[in-house]
Amino acid sequence: MADQSSLENLTVEQRQDLALAKLARQLLSNPKTRESTQRLLTQADSNLKFPELTLQDEIAKVREEADKKAETALEENRKLRAEMKQRELHAKVAAAGLEVKDVVTLLEKHGMPSTDENYDMAIEVLSSRQQQQLAESTPTDFSPPETPDGKEMWADPEKWRTSQAEKVLRELRGPKTRFQ
Repeated sequence: MADQSSLENLTVEQRQDLALAKLARQLLSNPKTRESTQRLLTQADSNLKFPELTLQDEIAKVREEADKKAETALEENRKLRAEMKQRELHAKVAAAGLEVKDVVTLLEKHGMPSTDENYDMAIEVLSSRQQQQLAESTPTDFSPPETPDGKEMWADPEKWRTSQAEKVLRELRGPKTRFQ
């Protein structure tokens, strides 16, 4: 490097260039400022190349592509698992003898997510409704049993029991026909 006497012979512009070169060397030698300084210098002069910057950019590009592929694969995996779970839940509904659309409609009506517990609950509710609909209906000619007359029953319990037994036997035998 030049000695002090030669620095005095430099013009102001040459001294400024030298001071900038010294500053650039300091920034490039500091690990904290190295990369950002290299990027600024390549923006200022496109002919300037730093191999480590190029390598970092290529590594970042490969890493970004790998991350995108991994995210795509994860999303496909999530979709497949969701489809498999939905098939499993629909099979559970079919095994219970119900329609899938009825279960889904019930869950949506109450704003419930498609989970095992919610499907089980919906299956149970719809099955009980179905059983109620299939249950034997009460005949229309049904009348509730008569309440006994308390006075008659307590006045002569033996006579009352006998009259009640005869009444039941008549009902069981049915109406009399001529040929009996």
